[in-house]
Amino acid sequence: MTKTSPVNTDLTEENQRKVFGEVIADGSWHKMLVDYYHHTLQLVEHPPYTKYEDRTRQTAYITCALKSLGYAFSGVANGTDFCRDEKLQKQMFDQFLDIMIKEMTFQRLLKYMNLTETSQNAQYLLLGGLINSLLTLIHNFLFYYEPCIPTFRERGMMSIARNIRRNSDDSDIKTSALVIIAYLLIESDDKAQMEMSDEELQYLINELEKSMLPKSQSEYHPAELINALNRIAVVDVNKLKLIEAGMLPLLTRSLDKKCSPEHQEAAVNAIWNLAFTNESKQKIMKHDGLMKGIMHIVYFKPERRGNRLRFVHMLEQI
Repeated sequence: MTKTSPVNTDLTEENQRKVFGEVIADGSWHKMLVDYYHHTLQLVEHPPYTKYEDRTRQTAYITCALKSLGYAFSGVANGTDFCRDEKLQKQMFDQFLDIMIKEMTFQRLLKYMNLTETSQNAQYLLLGGLINSLLTLIHNFLFYYEPCIPTFRERGMMSIARNIRRNSDDSDIKTSALVIIAYLLIESDDKAQMEMSDEELQYLINELEKSMLPKSQSEYHPAELINALNRIAVVDVNKLKLIEAGMLPLLTRSLDKKCSPEHQEAAVNAIWNLAFTNESKQKIMKHDGLMKGIMHIVYFKPERRGNRLRFVHMLEQI
């Protein structure tokens, strides 16, 4: 998942990775950004206005600082998206873990979560954007750096995300929270806790559909959302709910050769996972075009065989 931020387009992607890696490895960028963040929020909470004539100028300074913070955190989030080196991911995770947990727990930032564009206070809107940037950072770690999952769970990220999901009115923030919850689920969790409501599942299905439009209307890649839904489908009761919410047509479209290999692989994994109840298997077999797409990927792309081939044979036995 990427966030919009200013970039130097003169640099090649490889050089961008090198520059970003050096900045993270040094550690000074993290310290400067976190210090700048706390200082700026302190100014928001306690504006340094001494005289009326200072108000406009000081407000402009704080607003500019918040914009800079938004770009900075978006830059870090983008770095987790294009720098896939595990050592670098670990460095970033270790550096930013505390601020992710604390700022998503305390009300200092979360109280700005539901302010809309109708607000006349530009600073409040920028603070809401900071919440989204931090959620993007959390999501990217979960997607690209799986070793972070136990730590996030131990530090209470599941309850943090549930709180945000429950209280947010913002569609982007709500989606991010739902996806984070999905990535944090593991099979040993209490099944009742893992079960999601029809409304929540439909919300994520709709987001997946938006992400697959020619001009995507989602901040997420389709593969990210399919993988999140796949984790939700670990619970058998969610399998049929996802199918009834309209997941199969989207998975069928995801098998098209025009989709990226990552997108196709996510779809195959999701179909495999959904097929582990008899009722779901029947619906998969009967869905128009789905099996044809599966057969093409399994038989014509050797690297996709193995378990997927056994999957096709299992379905053929129904």
